[in-house]
Amino acid sequence: MSKALKDHEIEAALLEMFDFSYDPNQSEDDNESDEEETSYNATKLKRTLEEIDDPGLRSTEAIRVSPQPSTSSADILLSAPSARVECPSPLPEEELSNGHQVAREIDRGTGRRNGRGIGWVRGRVAGRGSTRGTRQKRRVRKGGKSPDREDSDSTDENDLAEAQVDLGENASDEDEDMWKKSSWTADRPEPDIFDSIPLSPTRMLPSNARPIRHFEKNFTQDVFELIVRETNLYASQNNILGWTEIDIKELKAFFGIIIIMGYNILPSMELYWSSDPAFRVDEIASTMPYRRFKLILRCLHLNDNSKQPLRSSPDYDKLFKIRPLVTLLNSTFQNNANNSSSQSIDESMIVFKGRSSLKQYMPLKPIKRGFKVWCRCDSSTGYLYEFDIYTGKDGDRVEDNLGAKVVTKLTEKLTGMGAVHVTFDNFFCGYEIMKSLFDNCIYASGTVRRQRADLPKIVKSKKKLKLKKGEHKWRVKGDVAFVIWQDTKEVLFLTNAFHPNVNITSVTRTQKDGTKTDVGCPAVVKQYTKRMGGVDHFDHIKGTYSVGRRSRRWWLRIFYFLLDACITNAFILYSKNSNSTKLSNLEFRIV
Repeated sequence: MSKALKDHEIEAALLEMFDFSYDPNQSEDDNESDEEETSYNATKLKRTLEEIDDPGLRSTEAIRVSPQPSTSSADILLSAPSARVECPSPLPEEELSNGHQVAREIDRGTGRRNGRGIGWVRGRVAGRGSTRGTRQKRRVRKGGKSPDREDSDSTDENDLAEAQVDLGENASDEDEDMWKKSSWTADRPEPDIFDSIPLSPTRMLPSNARPIRHFEKNFTQDVFELIVRETNLYASQNNILGWTEIDIKELKAFFGIIIIMGYNILPSMELYWSSDPAFRVDEIASTMPYRRFKLILRCLHLNDNSKQPLRSSPDYDKLFKIRPLVTLLNSTFQNNANNSSSQSIDESMIVFKGRSSLKQYMPLKPIKRGFKVWCRCDSSTGYLYEFDIYTGKDGDRVEDNLGAKVVTKLTEKLTGMGAVHVTFDNFFCGYEIMKSLFDNCIYASGTVRRQRADLPKIVKSKKKLKLKKGEHKWRVKGDVAFVIWQDTKEVLFLTNAFHPNVNITSVTRTQKDGTKTDVGCPAVVKQYTKRMGGVDHFDHIKGTYSVGRRSRRWWLRIFYFLLDACITNAFILYSKNSNSTKLSNLEFRIV
């Protein structure tokens, strides 16, 4: 612990520094100036900083404050804790005893000299080692007013800190290395251009075509032949007792029964063949015996198990059992419809609570356990263009930029299309994927997580922006724009399509009392809200009368999802024909 200075040492230091002698027997009042004290307040300091021409000097270099003639040097030091102050006459090091040295400048914002506060010096000057000055300094640090200063412009460290925050926000653009308040490097199309190409079928069926015809455009003859061949092969390889080969006609009847079970739900499967009329469904019972239905369901297969590679093989595929059907349907979905100019990418979940290495746990999703499917859908109708089933990470290796890889894979078919816009949420979004999409002539918008790399410093700062509802801040880096918009809480966006300072608009929000009000926002907020719901719309249509049933076989759950996807896409394309009879989703499945 440092030894306290003696009285004669204090006197020598004060005489040299402030031209001020210290006498223990002298009254404090004799040392005060006869002139009226001029306070050095936060407003004056802020004005001084703003008048400096060099912006770099405001934020990086020391600002020297000269003491006013009517104000003591110690008071000036206390009233400007955030500025570096040059002492008028520093004490030579050789004249200091006990190893104590008075530093030549005060650390920025602390008001301390070599670990000892200025309050310590003031307390010593006030008389006989009193700590009155130290206690007063503590009150100021807590935001209280000094007891001997009653005017509203008195020096307060909190006021100075607020002035610094305001100054920092105004100069934050200069602190950014790449993100600036600037315009695009290239022109962008108007937002309406992304609605110019709606979903349309590549080949329109006659208006009197039955729903089954639309379904068979997705669940094609090749798919039926694949299932018939692999199902008979599996039954033959395993010598299934009582098996007779299935054909396409019987397979269609089998799928018809599954579709009826989707909208006519009973507690157990055998009740559809019950003799009790309260449960029996004649359309099912008269089509196929229960024993035959169960036998087909048991033997149903999509690939030859004998050709499955070993787990140690580099060709091993976790989706081997359903890979042929996945490949066929991905191709069919894209061939049956032209790409629209507004699409969205998101994840869809398949319920599964059994044992599988593919199963994912998503605690914040409505379906918490199951298989994750990446989907690219039309923003307006929910038509599923392309999908990819997530198989989990490869061993113990952590996957980097998984979301960006998914977007890159699902947008390959959109490259060179023209004015097309893709929307996705914060799992997929980042600066690099936005830049990559723009380089491939694909416009995109999405919410972004605060922890993502390559974001502006304004979002990395610990200081809260304190935006009011509807206000926003923005920056641009090359062809990508970043926006912080205040809704109920802060929402972060990245976009390469909508400049945040152009086409300022509003969105409607419902208040607690039920009334609706318009909240101002940049164009990216409104466009994201409008175009993000494609996959959710697909899930809603698919899940209304889903054919999915519980099963211990993990791949059968995925097969039900794919069957539902074929029905959903068929219904959406059927609805696009204005000359066709208007049918609901339920009516489409019944007819």
